[in-house]
Amino acid sequence: MVKVPKLVLTLVLFCLNFNLYSQKSIFSLDNAQPASSQKLEVIDHTYFRLGYNAKHKNSSWVAYILTKQMVSTKNVERAKSFKKDKSVSVSALSTDYNNSGYDRGHLCPAADMAWKEEAMKTTFLMSNISPQMPQFNRGKWKALEEKVRSWAADNDSIIVITGAILDNCSKGKIGKNKVSVPCRFYKIVIDISYPTYKAIAFVMDNDNLDNDIFTYVVSISDIELATSLDFFPAFKSNSTITDLEHSTDVLQWK
Repeated sequence: MVKVPKLVLTLVLFCLNFNLYSQKSIFSLDNAQPASSQKLEVIDHTYFRLGYNAKHKNSSWVAYILTKQMVSTKNVERAKSFKKDKSVSVSALSTDYNNSGYDRGHLCPAADMAWKEEAMKTTFLMSNISPQMPQFNRGKWKALEEKVRSWAADNDSIIVITGAILDNCSKGKIGKNKVSVPCRFYKIVIDISYPTYKAIAFVMDNDNLDNDIFTYVVSISDIELATSLDFFPAFKSNSTITDLEHSTDVLQWK
C-alpha cells in the first residue's frame, strides 16, 4: 500500500470539495446576468436587476431569484402607484400610458414580490414596466407568470430572466416620452436546485393569444439571436450551460 503524504492528501480533498462546491453553485444571479453589445443601464434594485434601454424606455432584461418561500408568503396587498425610476437616465412615466390602449405590464411580476412591502413597491418602478396589450397582459402572459410561481414552489429556487424584444419589431411609441411598444416578450426560467439543473424559455407575441403556453417554448439560443443578449457569458465552454441554452425539452417542466 502506497502511503500518501498528508499534505498531498489534504490538497486532493480540498480540490474535490472545491469542485463539488463549484458544481453546486454554478448558477447565481451574478453569472446569470446577460451581457449585451448594446449600451444598457444596469441597475440593481435589490430584489431584481435590470438592463434598461433608454432609447426605448423599456428594459431589455430583468433578472431575479424566486424561491418556494417567497411565493408561499403573501404578506402585502398589491401596490397601486406606479413610480418614475430615478435610477435610470430617462424614465418612462405612468402618464405615458394614459389613453394609449396598452396596460402597464410588469416584467418582474408584483405577485412574485408579495412577500415584502418594499419588494412589492419596487416592481412598480416604471423601468420594470412595458406596454402590453390588455388581452396579452391579462391572458397568456399572466398564465405564464402563474406557472413560473408554481415552478418556484416545486423546485425550491429558480432564476427568472424576462424582458421586451425591442429591436426587430415595434408596434410604435406611446406618450410624451416616446415609449416603444414591443412586438414580443420573452421569459427564461432556470431551475438552480442542485443537481436537477434545467431551463425553459418562451417568446410570446404582444397580442391576444389562444394556445397553450408550452406552444411558445423556444431555446435560450433563439432568444439570444432575437435580442442580441448573451446569457451566461462566463460559461461558453461549459457543456452543462451549452445543453441548457439549446434545450426545448418541456416534459421535465410539466
